[in-house]
Amino acid sequence: MKSLLSKMTVQLAQPPTVINAPPSQKTNYPAMAILVDSADLDICNDDDDVQIDTTKSPDDEGYELTGFFRTDPTSNDYVVGTTYRLDQDTTISQIGTIHMRGRLWVAARLDSQREQMEQEIALAFYADRGSPGRLQVSVAGVEISGVKIPFGVATALLEDKIQWNSEFAFAERLWTYMPFMIDVPLMIPRTEPMTTDLVLMLSEDLTTVIDTPDDVVNVPDINTFSVSSDGDVTQTS
Repeated sequence: MKSLLSKMTVQLAQPPTVINAPPSQKTNYPAMAILVDSADLDICNDDDDVQIDTTKSPDDEGYELTGFFRTDPTSNDYVVGTTYRLDQDTTISQIGTIHMRGRLWVAARLDSQREQMEQEIALAFYADRGSPGRLQVSVAGVEISGVKIPFGVATALLEDKIQWNSEFAFAERLWTYMPFMIDVPLMIPRTEPMTTDLVLMLSEDLTTVIDTPDDVVNVPDINTFSVSSDGDVTQTS
């Protein structure tokens, strides 16, 4: 959201600056800040139904998927999966959503500047024909524990209760609060080995005691089979 707001074209003497808190000096005006007032975590379990991307082989990234990811706010593309295989040892899981409420704080030294900035912000939110008031922002490239998330979209909704008030009237500083809600996908990287080969071992022996995996070598007349990702079984010994 910050990058989108900072790129908006506003015909002012100087471009607005997106900051994390209202500035304390009037020389920083005009300016905007994104203020998050509250946040709640909505945690859910991964989907159990594992799907496979048939266009890829078992060693390719993104081969194993479940559920779905929205990947791009403009094209509305999807990647099928709430669990995405990033590489051989790493998966990315969407374990829920972060629901946040906040305010877009807008400030200028003239009411005409403030009004123009409000209009530009409102146009960015109401440009979505399918859902006026919604702004979808890509979170692709966000780094979590050293792992870059390859896709994902946060959805912000602008509320219709816009408030403005005069602050430091003699300095002509005008503030506006534009309430919004935003849902951000909660994605975490998991480092875990991926099973690519399955070996099936069968024997008619019923007397040999197996206490540990190493005890399998003591089983007589054991037959070994290889099971492919398609479920095909081939005897190897």
